[in-house]
Order: sequence, then structure tokens, then C-alpha cells
Amino acid sequence: MMNLNESDPQWVDPVFLEVISHDNGFALAHAGQVLRTENGEVEVCHPATELLEHIASEFDGHGRIEISDGVIVGPKFFGSFALFSIQKTWIEPGRDDLTLAFAELLLSDPVLHPVAGPERVDQHARWSPISKWLGERLRGLRELSAKIPYWPGEEELFDREKEVGRARDDRSILALRDEYAALTPEGRSVVMMLHAIHKGPVLFPMALVLGKCNESEYARGVMAGHAVLSTAFGDVDKPEHTEAFEGFRADARTGLDYIRFFRDGTPTRRALELIAAGESAHQEFKSTLRWNLHTDKKDAEITHASLKTVAAFLNTEGGKLLIGVADNGEIVGIERDGFLNADKFLLHFTNAVKVSLGEPSATCVETEILTVGADSICIVDCQKSPRPVYCKTKGADEKFYVRTGPGTTSLPPSKVVDYVQDHFI
Repeated sequence: MMNLNESDPQWVDPVFLEVISHDNGFALAHAGQVLRTENGEVEVCHPATELLEHIASEFDGHGRIEISDGVIVGPKFFGSFALFSIQKTWIEPGRDDLTLAFAELLLSDPVLHPVAGPERVDQHARWSPISKWLGERLRGLRELSAKIPYWPGEEELFDREKEVGRARDDRSILALRDEYAALTPEGRSVVMMLHAIHKGPVLFPMALVLGKCNESEYARGVMAGHAVLSTAFGDVDKPEHTEAFEGFRADARTGLDYIRFFRDGTPTRRALELIAAGESAHQEFKSTLRWNLHTDKKDAEITHASLKTVAAFLNTEGGKLLIGVADNGEIVGIERDGFLNADKFLLHFTNAVKVSLGEPSATCVETEILTVGADSICIVDCQKSPRPVYCKTKGADEKFYVRTGPGTTSLPPSKVVDYVQDHFI
């Protein structure tokens, strides 16, 4: 058995890598020793096994793995281990280039600097996913970027630092910066790495991660930005065109694979799948528990809206209420409710259920906080109640709610008796 405590690097057959239990999840290990990323600071750990098994399989596809004192030092290639490393070292601490200098890097995106000749038509055809995504905003971004040196010799025409400073407050740039910041860490890692290894694109990596383009569209778009289209540029032959396409597409697929494996088997994956399923007879979204986003203050009616939904699920066939998610599926986060922590949020919610729906109802409700990127959502899993549940609010009569399709309905007293006899007796 190789001794990982020796100072000299050891070449290990990846088949001997193992996934072991570690703290609150699992770790990639060799000979019982948890392995670390190249800087030696981060253990290769994850809440689920899928990502770690995928990393091991990628190493197996590149031959032996080089390990020194428990640190993976080689081989170096674009894959899930590289993405995991950049995520833990740069993305999560907020030290990546796009977080620190988003406006400047965006304004240097090749999509914002089309060529002046007839080849522009070929470029724009490959950039259609960005045009569809950004619409009129793309024109404004191009006008801003036209003042930023890009082509050789332009440095003398513009004061780059001054123009970038002016552009930082542009609404479109701020919106895109916020959209990048709202991506999950694994998504930002893919955007950052593709930006780096493909020398400059920002919009196409974001479009890929956001689902605005597929791998082939990504490859064609980046090729157009780098002027490697045999159909438009005379100095590019067909083999070069094909090689570039296959390379860019493979990298895009590697990035999407990383996101998928990072989420597989994790609470984040489960939360995203629930949100993707949308609202239905058995699932509803609420942006907040107590905070009115329009008046920007606490509002008892907002809390009552969630309690009505819970009561309806209990009186019908059960269901899930997702708090922290807008009607359109956008993650708002329970942080908007202003509680000190998740425990305070859950305590407030449980007390509200007991007061409005009765103590027995609380036994039919289970809550769970799931984190998606920088935000948290609360999953309220409601089981059908064995007895009728009435919802009461201060200064108002009790009401009986049921689910009718994807909505909540209050039954008039004349229909409650028949409903209870049909469903509870």
C-alpha cells in the first residue's frame, strides 16, 4: 500500500479511490485518508455520493491520479474536480473575477463586439440565443461596450477605466450582475470557468447555466465570438471549425454535468425539482410567511394566506406548501421575512398553525428548511387530517378551506356538513 504521508507525490490507480462517510456527508478518500484540493485547504466532501463517484470516474478516464500528502495535484484537466476546486476556493468566498469585476468583464464579452465586415451576419446568426434572452437590452449593452477598447489600437481612443466606471451603474449591467450572483455556487463555478478557459465570454456561459441555450448553441456562439467559423472567415478551414465546435460543446457538457452531479441526491436538487414541478392541486408557492413585499412590512394577511393553504391541504388530500418561492417559481427566500434564523422562522410558523388551525393540526404538518444557493425555502409537508380543520383569525369567524384544482376555496356553511360527511366520516 502506498504511503500518502511521504512528501514525494504518488501515482495512484483511481480504481482504489473510495467514497467514505464523513461528518455530515461523504468524502473522496484513498487508503482511508480524506483527499484535499490542490491548495490543500479544502477536503473533497459533499452531502451526497454522486458527485464524488463522478469525480473518481473522471480521474479514471485520465489514467493515474497524482497524490501528495493527501492533496490531489494531478492530472489537471477541465472536469468536475477542477470545478469543485474553484467553487470552494474562489466562488463561495466571493473572490472570483466575475464577482469582483463583473461590469468590466461583461463589457469585454465578444458578443458585444461584432466585427465590422460582412461576417457580422454570420456572427449574429449564432448569437440568436442571447438576442432572444436579452432583447432590447443587448443593444444598450453594445452601445456601452463600444466605448470600451476591444480591438487592437482602440486603447488610444477611450479612457477605459473612466468608461467602465460610468457603465457600472447601468440598469442592464446591474440586472445581469444580480442574475449571476443569484445563481447557485455550482452554477457560478461553471460560468466562471467557461469564461476563463474560453477567453472572455460571459453571456453565453450564463445563458448555458440559465437554460437559455443548449451545448451546441453555446459552442456556435463562442466560435462566432472568436472568429473560428469556416463559413464566414476565410482563414478558418473546415477541420479547424469542426475541432473548435467539438471542443466548446464538450466543455459546455462537462459544465452541465458538474451542476447535475453536484445536485444529485442533495436537498438542493430536491428543492429545485419541487419548484420545477410548479403549482398544482397538491403544491402551492408563497413568497413569504409574514412580509408584504409590496408595502415592505409585516402583514398578518400574508401569514393568513399560508395558513389557509395548509388548512385546505389538511382537509383535502394533503400537499406541499413552499414558502420562499414566488408564483412564477423564482426563489425569494425566507430570509425576506426577517427572522434571526431558521429556527425562529419555524417556531413562528408552528405557533401560527396551532393558534389558527388547532393543536391537533400541527401533528399533520412537517417542516423542513432547504438551501438553494444563498437563499432558503421552507417545505411544509401536509398530510390529510383525520378530522376537519377550521381556520380562524383574530376578529373573524372560522372558515373551512379545501383545494379545488391549483387553488384554495372557502366552502360556505351550507356545504361544509356534506363535505365533512363525505370525507371524514
